[in-house]
Amino acid sequence: MIAYHGSGLGLSRIRQQWSALAFAGSNVRNMELRAEQAELLLAQTQRSHEEQLRATRLEEQARIARDIHDVLAHSLAGLSIQLEATTALLDQGADPESIRERVDRAHQLARDGLRETRRAVGALRGMRRHRSPDDQGHG
Repeated sequence: MIAYHGSGLGLSRIRQQWSALAFAGSNVRNMELRAEQAELLLAQTQRSHEEQLRATRLEEQARIARDIHDVLAHSLAGLSIQLEATTALLDQGADPESIRERVDRAHQLARDGLRETRRAVGALRGMRRHRSPDDQGHG
């Protein structure tokens, strides 16, 4: 640094350098703050995304549970009707062939209901098997 005695230019130059250093330090701190804020925002976004995925999985599980309920209710109602009709045919002394048809329909209803229920339960189990480790304690 060149200092001119008595001119005051040397002191002015030193002040400018100190100001520049202070400004640079302030910029570095601002950049650090922005980086911290960006990291916090990213973490918050990731948590939000994970919660959204979890909510979507829960909605899908509820839909599958409703499907299971509907299949079982439909199958059991159909079985009940077929068995009541079979009982009525037996009480009326109907021919064995018409009774056999009712029993066969009841068996088919039971098989269809079981197959659909197994499909829905399998889908529900598959969803639970593929949960993230963070969701394991959440139901």
